[in-house]
Amino acid sequence: MIKFGMKRGAIDAARREIRAYSKRVENAILMRLEFVLEELKNHAKTHAGYNFHTGNLNSSIGGGVYKNGALVSWRGFEVEQGGDDGARIGIEYLNNVILKGRSTYSVVIVAGMEYASFVENYYNKNVLAQTEMIAGEAVEWAFRTMK
Repeated sequence: MIKFGMKRGAIDAARREIRAYSKRVENAILMRLEFVLEELKNHAKTHAGYNFHTGNLNSSIGGGVYKNGALVSWRGFEVEQGGDDGARIGIEYLNNVILKGRSTYSVVIVAGMEYASFVENYYNKNVLAQTEMIAGEAVEWAFRTMK
């Protein structure tokens, strides 16, 4: 056992400093992930390869930042061209994403309409595929300067 010559008050002060530092690091991580999420959402909407009929598919695009499997913030799901159902379904979809066993941070981007994958796979129209390809680069870029 190693003993240090620190008094109780000094140990408590050190613990408070460590907790405060941990909180600052956590806030910095969450801010960067929220920035990444906003960029990915914008990319998905500006690179949409499908036609806008009801606005529901575009309104259902958004995402969330998760910590330890729990949703901590979300972006997107703005109603476009009367796509009220799309926005509602997108938010429901995001709230039902289950990240069991995750003890890290996650960014999830979704197109909540059930036909999104059909549009992408059958009609070969981009919904989220191009956005998925840049996601890793976006995260890497956001954290490149963090020290």
